[in-house]
Amino acid sequence: MTAIRLNELAEMNYRAHLLGDPEPISDEDIAEFKRRRAKRSANGSSKSDHMNSTWRYYADLSGA
Repeated sequence: MTAIRLNELAEMNYRAHLLGDPEPISDEDIAEFKRRRAKRSANGSSKSDHMNSTWRYYADLSGA
């Protein structure tokens, strides 16, 4: 899953550069993202179900 996400992020970055010079994510936005992620973790939200369903999606695409 990490390799798939890395590829998706690289493609997004490439496309952003085709449109111009992308702005970096602000420190404020990064802090907000971290705050929300910590809140989800504190509430017991598990990303494993999401990861499993995402993996099944990509496995189905490949015919595995």
